[in-house]
Amino acid sequence: MQLSEEQYWLFASNGSTHELQEVMQLSIRNQLKLEHIDAVAYSGANDNTLIVLTCTSSDIQQGMNLLYATKSTAHIQLEQFIRTNVTAGNSSITGYGIGGALGLYYGATMDGLTGVVFDAPGISKLLSQTELDNLSICNIIGTNSLLPTIGRHPNNVRFADLPEKTEHKFAFDSAGNVRLGKPSELFRNMEKISSFDLGHNRKVRTLVQLISGIKDQNLSIAVDDDVYFYYALHQLDMNGIVQAIPDILNHYSFVLHQILTDWRVSVQEMLNNVADRQAEPLVQHSVLVSQHITEFTKSFYEDIESLMTIVMLQSMNRHIGLEKLESTMSKFAAELEERMIDTTNQLSQMLETIIMKKLEIRDNRLRNSSVQSKSIVEKK
Repeated sequence: MQLSEEQYWLFASNGSTHELQEVMQLSIRNQLKLEHIDAVAYSGANDNTLIVLTCTSSDIQQGMNLLYATKSTAHIQLEQFIRTNVTAGNSSITGYGIGGALGLYYGATMDGLTGVVFDAPGISKLLSQTELDNLSICNIIGTNSLLPTIGRHPNNVRFADLPEKTEHKFAFDSAGNVRLGKPSELFRNMEKISSFDLGHNRKVRTLVQLISGIKDQNLSIAVDDDVYFYYALHQLDMNGIVQAIPDILNHYSFVLHQILTDWRVSVQEMLNNVADRQAEPLVQHSVLVSQHITEFTKSFYEDIESLMTIVMLQSMNRHIGLEKLESTMSKFAAELEERMIDTTNQLSQMLETIIMKKLEIRDNRLRNSSVQSKSIVEKK
């Protein structure tokens, strides 16, 4: 079905489409009402179909739960509805927000669907590479939209400029195409975090939880929850992060303590398993651990700096935010360096003690061996 982007938007946003239906000779073929989601299938000329998905809940968490629960009864019913209404003609789909994300999902997992959706959150983690390659539906995102900052997006994203009239969500040209804009700084930073490998992503999300001060939550659930992360990040402000610095440093010290503890265990195993117990392997292993501590410290600092930069970009007065960012990170770097040096000194001192003790044991063995040899000779 040939629609302009503005016409897609009218359907997706539940705008006034009565005249548009008459002009395009559209009639409602089927409707489906589920908890938190409505679906309408319109019939047009030449067996064309337009399917509109609308999330009826204003609760983002409920909407995201619906989206992610791809094996749920609601998903099964929705998929069956869409498959039933995909025709031999041109079948297109649209939706806004969670409805748009569902449109993207079915556009990737089914054949024969085209269309345009608006302000949909990222759904890449729900799809295989084959399904991502199958997706031809475009997601148009408003420059100042927040919901699309959740999740990682496929490549078919376009950004829309802000309209002159504030009551309108998107700006369209005379041909009904959206006027192109740029992604917001917040979107770019969130996309960067979403693109981290799993280990780095989990680490950043753990820091957000720590800084936001949200307690009594199951970390394994919270860290993987996109909506939790979204809300927690938007709760942050520069003063809140500064006040959380002692907790952040304690977390850093705890990780260093764990590294030091693991080092002690591994050294003990080396002493127990290596027959000759040479000092060189112990030193080499300890140097690697010291390098690990240094790399972790650098990464930890960069993660905190990234989060504070995002918060600064969200702030109303970025000049003051930038000044506080520079001042805080300077003090934070000095404190991290001091704790890192203290930990590596501990490691060096313990290693020295172990080696000296080992040499002392070896000397005692040599001394005892010499005494035993002398005693044997005297007996002869």
